Amino acid sequence: MLKDHLIIGIGNPCRNDDALGYHFISYLEDKVDVDIKHCYQLQIEDAEMILHYKKVSFVDAAKNQNDCYQLQTIEARSQTAFSSHSLGCSDILATCQELYNYTPQCQLLSIRGENFEIGESLSDKATQALQRVYSENPLELNIKTHV
Repeated sequence: MLKDHLIIGIGNPCRNDDALGYHFISYLEDKVDVDIKHCYQLQIEDAEMILHYKKVSFVDAAKNQNDCYQLQTIEARSQTAFSSHSLGCSDILATCQELYNYTPQCQLLSIRGENFEIGESLSDKATQALQRVYSENPLELNIKTHV
């Protein structure tokens, strides 16, 4: 039986705004009744993990994005080559389709960042974008206010 929803926060907590996905997942801990996971970067093995869900939401930082955040549907994209440093959400979805003949409904919530240098703090603009995501709840999550 498939589980309802998995949210995967992508990012490196040691690269300032690259940690936006990580911070989003940390915020959700104990506040939602869906599965959540943080990952440093996507791996080919994640295709097997998403196989068990009806819906998967990826959350990641974005460079050069005008809006504070964007929510878009992800379609499976056939891979032409694999590199452990360049797998995207659509690559994982395509691998799931290819190996298991199944693709969950997938979406990407990208949150605007500006500083991706080595460090462990979010820029002011990234913090503002993240606060807007929290308040507008684009994933339409049932977030518990009192834990």
